Amino acid sequence: MSDQQSVTKKVFGAARDGRAITVFALLCQRNQCDIDKILGYVSDEDDQKTTPFLIAARNGHSAVIRLLLAHYAVDIEQVRLTFSPLSEMF
Repeated sequence: MSDQQSVTKKVFGAARDGRAITVFALLCQRNQCDIDKILGYVSDEDDQKTTPFLIAARNGHSAVIRLLLAHYAVDIEQVRLTFSPLSEMF
């Protein structure tokens, strides 16, 4: 497993578990291209396609969501997943 794949899985897990500080620590030294790949990673979680942003929204982890919105160019529409992750919060 490459370093990029390892970081991607760690960011996904941290977002899923609501660990905003860990998400920040894993992303803060990365370039924008790497960050885009990491945050665009689509995983099958419980037979649903999901990204780090979406899994954080599904699990109600507002600190992770605020971090990704405030500091990273996260795709909030994620059209390829057919719905807006923000709708999961309401």
